[in-house]
Amino acid sequence: ARFLDRMLCFDKGFAHCRRPWEVQHEAMAFGWNVGCSIASVDCGKQDLLFGRAADATAESGLVRPLSTMVAYGRVMSEPSSGGLGTPMQFSPSMDLDAAIVRRCALGADGVRGTKDDWEKCRGGHVVDIVAEGWGQGHARASALGVAGMMATLGAAANGQSEVRRPYLVEAIRGAAGELQPAVSRWGLAAPRPLGITHEAAEVILSGLSYSHRAGTARSACEQVFDARRCRDIDWLAGKTGTPSFPSDGVSLDEIARECRHRDGASRAQAAHTKTGVCSSLRPYKWYVAVYRADRGHGPWTKAVAVLTERNWLKSSGIVHGASDLGPNPSAEIALQIVGRHTGAIAGTSP
Repeated sequence: ARFLDRMLCFDKGFAHCRRPWEVQHEAMAFGWNVGCSIASVDCGKQDLLFGRAADATAESGLVRPLSTMVAYGRVMSEPSSGGLGTPMQFSPSMDLDAAIVRRCALGADGVRGTKDDWEKCRGGHVVDIVAEGWGQGHARASALGVAGMMATLGAAANGQSEVRRPYLVEAIRGAAGELQPAVSRWGLAAPRPLGITHEAAEVILSGLSYSHRAGTARSACEQVFDARRCRDIDWLAGKTGTPSFPSDGVSLDEIARECRHRDGASRAQAAHTKTGVCSSLRPYKWYVAVYRADRGHGPWTKAVAVLTERNWLKSSGIVHGASDLGPNPSAEIALQIVGRHTGAIAGTSP
């Protein structure tokens, strides 16, 4: 809610606010929102094999060479028309109605500073922008895309001038050793200039370094190390994530009962069930971080991302951890990986 206050210009009385469009533009610095300038199904996607952007591999009338387009990240985008699979494009810049924004900021109870601030928002295009600020609506993020964001921050903090997006394939060679023609025509992804300053990256990473000291990754850190060591770790900067799901707060028995059949009768019976509870997508948690492999004050060298499915509690039958509070197995796994890679865990070596 405090982020929405900032993004929608609480400090300016919510009037003539341009920050949502500044956020939309700045996302490009992290590799997000690529391919969204024109309506495209690849808006916000990247090629996992070579790290190429969607708009860098598409060429009119030609088949895109070896590629696997996956979700990377997009924010402040919207469908170009109705229907599933509709091409996405940038949300057009506009002046939001300040009166509607102020009403949404108060929440359903009409009182500022309470738990329902920005909830139950209604009123035109403002609703879409608020949903994007929550990370919902048409916003999309992936573990790969957030890891790419962290790598970009690390590179900028190192003072680098460019960085490559995450990729799997370093080179493709034929019998004679040269690149295969279909790939050489487009080339492997080249490093891209950084769009964020060294100073800004340092400030952001400094803030993220407190996630495991006194933030949402603290309990995970203390499971892997101990409280004193976690307070002293300044060579790691990370962020937890727990997206909300319709099944949060619904017991597994109830979900099984409501979703067992998909015929008309069962749909009528389950009309009171929240939309999306019967989705095949499972609730999950994630953790992403960048760290210094030497555990000193050298450059940021590695980014890590872990995504795990949330489990169901035997005592209540409700899915575990519907918020960023409490244990985060993704963070524990990532910190185990980091501890072993850096030699911070006894008995391991870098």
